[in-house]
Amino acid sequence: MKTPRNRSLRQRGFSLIEALVVLTILTIMALLAASAFDGARTKAQAMLNLGKQIGEANIKLKLDTGCYVKNAKALFDPVAAAVPANNYCARTFGTNWTSAYMAKYPTDTTTGAIKFDKLGSEVTASFPDAPESVVISGTTWKRYYVRFSNVPVDVVRQGLNECNGNPESKGDFSTDKCRTDVNLSSDTPGTFDILFDETR
Repeated sequence: MKTPRNRSLRQRGFSLIEALVVLTILTIMALLAASAFDGARTKAQAMLNLGKQIGEANIKLKLDTGCYVKNAKALFDPVAAAVPANNYCARTFGTNWTSAYMAKYPTDTTTGAIKFDKLGSEVTASFPDAPESVVISGTTWKRYYVRFSNVPVDVVRQGLNECNGNPESKGDFSTDKCRTDVNLSSDTPGTFDILFDETR
């Protein structure tokens, strides 16, 4: 027989089992969200590390040859390095190109861009066809940068946060080391640029 006291006990709140089920669901959701964030962070750090490695390799190559390459494959492949069209000076390096300036990576056979599968099957790292020219206080400067293409938006946001300290700003080389052309409120992949040198 049901008494008023028993009915009021049942209507007071959740049972222990119900509370545990809700807690378990919330924990699983939190873990999934954390792993997605951690995945983007790990990928962004890998992208920034490779960008730094590529930029430093090109700086070392320039110290030996007097010129930056615009074909990433020329940083580790002597055949690619020997082609004048693969550097910004359009000349041969001769014996000045001494050895590989970085570890070998798979490359696109047409463009020489480095394939970076850690971020996605279509992500590549390359250099622009020409350095970016900008006039600062009446002096023309050239900006040299590594360009990652087809980068997922979550990795771009995290990369901007790691590099510039702001995941919501696209970045600008006049104040930042990294920039993007990605619409940060969409899911469409885009480019991520990392500045490695400015010269007059």
